[in-house]
Amino acid sequence: MRNDLLSSIETSRSNVSPDEYISRHVFGIAGKKFGKGGSMKDVVLAFDLDGTLIDSVHDVCRALNHTLVPLGRRPHTSEEVKGYLGCGAPVLMERAIQNTGEPLSENRINALTQAFLAAYRQNPVVETTVFPHVHEALDTLAGKGATLAICTNKPSITAHPVLKTLKLESLFDVVVCGDQVANRKPHGDHVIETIRACGGSPERAVMIGDSENDIDAANNAGVPSVVVTFGYSLVPHGDLGANAIIESMKDLPLALEKILSGVDGGYSGIASRKVRG
Repeated sequence: MRNDLLSSIETSRSNVSPDEYISRHVFGIAGKKFGKGGSMKDVVLAFDLDGTLIDSVHDVCRALNHTLVPLGRRPHTSEEVKGYLGCGAPVLMERAIQNTGEPLSENRINALTQAFLAAYRQNPVVETTVFPHVHEALDTLAGKGATLAICTNKPSITAHPVLKTLKLESLFDVVVCGDQVANRKPHGDHVIETIRACGGSPERAVMIGDSENDIDAANNAGVPSVVVTFGYSLVPHGDLGANAIIESMKDLPLALEKILSGVDGGYSGIASRKVRG
């Protein structure tokens, strides 16, 4: 589609760049299709949790140190732990053990993972905060009729207490955690199962996340995606292959309208377009 548009630029535009032309004539359909306050009643929006909706790394780091430091392992910094997040508690523990000393048996790592989860569950929200503009964006999208879901690798034992304490749980129709699916992100099944739990279809769904796991999962599921720049990704955001990049949650409604308003009724397929309100 992009090549067809570019081939028509010479005869259809004057003094505008190709990207600006495409933005006006492809993404501009959003205004015609949705209009101001347009409905998203058949759209499922699947959100990652840590690094996308909440900044949880300090509490995760505290619980990890509480578990490992008594065993003679050095304490972690929050910056280090950012690199462990996104793949679930077992992978987090494996990485922490690998980077702080001698390897341990699988059984020992499993036991430490459970100890970490117990420590984290006791105090899940000491320093954790909701990222700016999250509530406003969710209210706007819910007001348009979108079905809001969480698709997280965080296990149920910690995800639900965090959501409840931060007063986020009631804002979502469905929460699908990593321990509730056979194949968690980056497998596309996790995204598909989240969409189906909402009664939706991949053709009218978008994944919103902050990391390679989230965008890979969306791509594996054949679902368009938005990546936020304020999370925990170790990969440059432009290299992730998302359909839009946003620097603030206040830009999410516009980004979603643009993605959902492709000429074929689906998403545009133009990856990694940065969107600002």
